[in-house]
Amino acid sequence: MEIIIANEQREARLNLKEVKATAKNIAGILKLPPESMLSITFVSKYKIRRLNKRYFDKSAFTDVIALGYRGRTFKGARDLYLGDIIIAPLVAKENARAYKNSFSSELNLCITHGILHLLGFSDKSSKEKEKMRKKEEQALKRL
Repeated sequence: MEIIIANEQREARLNLKEVKATAKNIAGILKLPPESMLSITFVSKYKIRRLNKRYFDKSAFTDVIALGYRGRTFKGARDLYLGDIIIAPLVAKENARAYKNSFSSELNLCITHGILHLLGFSDKSSKEKEKMRKKEEQALKRL
């Protein structure tokens, strides 16, 4: 499993080595194929709002966006590229305060949520949201 990490924001301090290790643990818990790849990019809260508008027609701040490429491979690449997870750490930090959660726990939730979207989970309906929430809770308990 290859995870590419990029930090394009300066709003929150991150330990990228720790983030990558946690993401690999979550990927293992969720049984991602070992030959798969994904990226996690940290951006400002304003950039994620622009991306949310561009890809989902929602002009609102959000903590995580997942852009899936499931089932597609790139020419010359052996690995299956699942897609991109984009996280706004400042929004995650605000959510952590609002839900009385630690910042690291909130980041873990964002990573898990993003990976589940890349695996095809949806949270559009209440039934889908409940199924996804249960899967998140199961994975996070095993961390």
